[in-house]
Amino acid sequence: MVQGKSISLALITTLFLITAQINTAHASQMQETKVRLQSDLQKHIYRSLVNGAFHTLDSKTGDVIALYPHVSHPMILQMGEYYVMCADFRDGDGNNVDIDFYMIKKPRGYQVFRAEVNNHQLLEGLVRDGKAELFK
Repeated sequence: MVQGKSISLALITTLFLITAQINTAHASQMQETKVRLQSDLQKHIYRSLVNGAFHTLDSKTGDVIALYPHVSHPMILQMGEYYVMCADFRDGDGNNVDIDFYMIKKPRGYQVFRAEVNNHQLLEGLVRDGKAELFK
């Protein structure tokens, strides 16, 4: 009977250690993904700047608007295999302008495939419909 308890305890301990290793590896991979996404977004923004500004077309007026990087948010949303990251920019008058960057995984890193300027409603709708969720 004592031998059976020892085997059960050994099995429980082994399962606990395996589970802990899996959880640690998963957490490490998640952190690595977050860091890479943030880094690749910053590279995208930096490469897109002309004279320090990110230029976009105002779909309502047809005007080209120069936006200046202000703050990147650490929050990341996931839509299946795609990711969304947000950043605050400022226009020439100092007004805040949100840009949501939609990203896709490449063999080495991530690439922006869409930028939604001042259209947070799109992302809010995706979250509301369960198509996007917080990347944990």
